[in-house]
Amino acid sequence: MYFLIILAVLQVLAIIVVVALCVAARRADERTERMLTRDEIAARRQTSGVPYSTPLKTPTWLAAGRWLARIFGYGSSGGTRS
Repeated sequence: MYFLIILAVLQVLAIIVVVALCVAARRADERTERMLTRDEIAARRQTSGVPYSTPLKTPTWLAAGRWLARIFGYGSSGGTRS
């Protein structure tokens, strides 16, 4: 029982620490923005025109799914194995 209480207290403390770090990061970001010129702020907020690239490698879980489909004979990769 004491172990569960200690665990709950540690989880609450961990949440408080994470929230405090997020607040500190946000305040630092606001201070940084106050030091920038208007042009720099506009450039920072502007999204780049570079298109998102697609990954060249097939995800592992997708390749594993195709491999399982071939072994067990279901899906679009083939019928039953004989």
